[in-house]
Amino acid sequence: MSEADALILNVDDDEAGRYAKTRILTRAGLRVAEAATGAEALEKAATLGPALVLLDVKLPDISGIEVCRRIKRAHPATLVLQISVAAISGADRVRGLEGGADSYLTQPVAPDELIAVIRALLRMQAAESALRQLNATLEARVAERTADLATVNKRLVAEIAERQRAEAMAEALYRRTPLPLHCLDASAHLLIVSDRWLEFLGYAARHEVIGRHITEFMPAEAAHRFREVVWPMVLTADGCDDMEIQLRRRDGTVVDILVSVRTERAPSGRFLRSMAALVDVTARKRAEEGLRQAQKMEVFGQLAGGIAHDMNNVLQTVLSGTRMLGLQAEDAAMVRRLSGLVSDAAERGAAIARRLLTFARRGELRAAHLDVAALLENVREVLSYTLGGRTEVAVEGAPRAGELIVFADKPQLETVLLNLAINARDAMPRGGTVTLSARMVPPAGEEWPRVALAVRDHGAGMSPATLARATEPFFTTKPKGQGTGLGLAMARNFAEQSGGDLVIDTEPGQGTTVTLFLPVSQAAEPDVAPAHPAPLATPSARLLVVDDDPLVRSVLGAVFERLGHRAEVLESGEEALRRLQDGAPCDLLLTDLTMPGLTGIDLLREARRQRPGLPCILLTGNLDEEATLAVTALSEGGPFAVLRKPMAPDSLGAAVDTLLSSQARAG
Repeated sequence: MSEADALILNVDDDEAGRYAKTRILTRAGLRVAEAATGAEALEKAATLGPALVLLDVKLPDISGIEVCRRIKRAHPATLVLQISVAAISGADRVRGLEGGADSYLTQPVAPDELIAVIRALLRMQAAESALRQLNATLEARVAERTADLATVNKRLVAEIAERQRAEAMAEALYRRTPLPLHCLDASAHLLIVSDRWLEFLGYAARHEVIGRHITEFMPAEAAHRFREVVWPMVLTADGCDDMEIQLRRRDGTVVDILVSVRTERAPSGRFLRSMAALVDVTARKRAEEGLRQAQKMEVFGQLAGGIAHDMNNVLQTVLSGTRMLGLQAEDAAMVRRLSGLVSDAAERGAAIARRLLTFARRGELRAAHLDVAALLENVREVLSYTLGGRTEVAVEGAPRAGELIVFADKPQLETVLLNLAINARDAMPRGGTVTLSARMVPPAGEEWPRVALAVRDHGAGMSPATLARATEPFFTTKPKGQGTGLGLAMARNFAEQSGGDLVIDTEPGQGTTVTLFLPVSQAAEPDVAPAHPAPLATPSARLLVVDDDPLVRSVLGAVFERLGHRAEVLESGEEALRRLQDGAPCDLLLTDLTMPGLTGIDLLREARRQRPGLPCILLTGNLDEEATLAVTALSEGGPFAVLRKPMAPDSLGAAVDTLLSSQARAG
């Protein structure tokens, strides 16, 4: 209420005094009503609803203090300003204030003071009114909000109850589903497992597994892979399908698992838990491994026929040539001609053996920078005695040496090309030409250009239905017992693991072209063996030559004697150690790897222990992984070389000279 709207009730039984106060108030712009008695004052307070009552204490009918008390009781918001003559005692003023008066003045009072007090009281009233209104509004809002919250709370309680019922049903379903399921928290500890999970891993109760880290149920190598590879993928992705892991059952049995995972996250993206379904693929993996081995045997069966044919040709040349040498020993020209033929045949046999050993070594991909020209020539050479007489091998558009270089595992790539060529041959039962080719493919969105290695036949081709399944593992159209169905699947896997792709172009009756797309190496040249310094001229050396084969050690002894060295040939590692212990002079020890009793590596270890820094040569036809590790250690103890049988005499002499030269340089 504004000051102009406020009504002042002026109560005074003295007419002159009442008039004077009314005049003062009116001139100040205030609205004024008058009352001469206490009764009239109470009546007008009830009917007019004044904002302030200017009340004289001395009234003829009712005491001003009593009138104040009654007004305040009936109209608490009405202000009362009591006014009296100075003769009124202090006790009367106290009683007036205690009766509810808002302020007290004594007469005579200056007009300005009267107006100032009244206006101050009206401002106080306005503030109190606004505060009461604000409180009322706030209380109404609080009541409304409280009602809303009560409604929402009731709804939430119902939703929570429903969710709890649903979660209980879901957990019951999760636990009793016929699949092995588990749920992991953000640190890979088990939260929930299904009944089938417990049964699958051989546990009787959940308390045996809940809270344990999932890697506690894995063998060491699988646990390491889970921590380093699998779990980081789960934490960052929304889901992962068909990841391979291994779990260890309670009885210690290790099982192969394909796991599919879905993650649950908070609205902020924070990882909450993962839910995984497990599929036991142990039996399938064993079957796959068996079939891979069967395919390897099939490949080697194909090789064996061609190798046997070529090796028989080699042996025929060697046998006939040596017999002719014995019959025509006096004819120097014929001796030279026959020895050249025998030497060429032996080199061809050595090449066949080296190629077979290369294809026999299989394992993880060990990529290197490969010259495509040399690769195609090596594969063509192998295929020439593998595919049979009805099938020719052609290389189309062969690149120049060093023109195309790819980064791939050489033995694996050669095996893939061999398998593809065998498939191509089988597609042409009446014979034909298997064509190998290589070309550069310019980049088309890829980061680097690629090399396309293709194997083409002119056989029956594939129908769309066959093509759709051609790269599926174990799918084959060959008669039973003639194919495993792994060739194209392994070729595709190799291409993908090498960062490339495999494409099949085929039409029924038009033949098939299988193309491997492999990344071009950024190396300027293919990998080559490190160069060694030229050997120094060495004087006659004293050699110990050890081989359990009498023919081999006799020939080696003759070779070294012809080269100007003094060679003592021995048939066993034990005999060689006795000679060393007896103080036999020895500038270099050459030994075969595989011998009865003491092996070549054992002999070299003991010889190096007795004579530190002794130059040594290990001569072998095949070096397995275990022997390779041992050779690495031996190479750190002094001049050392590994030579592959068969080794030409001049190569043997060069190797001996190189080791003796290196020792001379070190000395």
